[in-house]
Amino acid sequence: YIVISSLIGDYCTHYDNALAQVLRLPSSPDRVATYGNSSVDQAGDWVPIIVNNPSQVTAGVGVCTQLLTGVDIEVVYTRTGSLTNPQNKILGVRYNYVRSDVRYNCMGTACAPDSSYAKQKVAITSTVNFIDVTQTAESAQKQLTFNIARLPYDFFYPFFP
Repeated sequence: YIVISSLIGDYCTHYDNALAQVLRLPSSPDRVATYGNSSVDQAGDWVPIIVNNPSQVTAGVGVCTQLLTGVDIEVVYTRTGSLTNPQNKILGVRYNYVRSDVRYNCMGTACAPDSSYAKQKVAITSTVNFIDVTQTAESAQKQLTFNIARLPYDFFYPFFP
């Protein structure tokens, strides 16, 4: 939760900027490793993180339209390798910022900035979804071969008369 005390003027932009820093710090990485043991030196072992930036916040009377209220992180992966011991491989990561309208419910003289009634909680969410895009694998086995051997007619002669 965050606590807001007013939604007048630039407060909406102030809250939006503060939440953007909390949900994704400026020093956050821009790439993620495809495997857990990926080497930093191998650029091909790393995939970029896609960030979807929605519209900016706008202020109204007692309301912030499209205020940043959360982030939804999607990790797309597939299972590769042997059927008996598959390894997870990350194919991509996407940050989707969640925005919603936040209405300030306190109006009137009881809502002075130093009043306890003037504070309102706004829920902030952060979710991570792992999306498996593995295609069904088929177990391939070699077909048995049958060789019909042609033996000479007297092959078993000493044993069978």
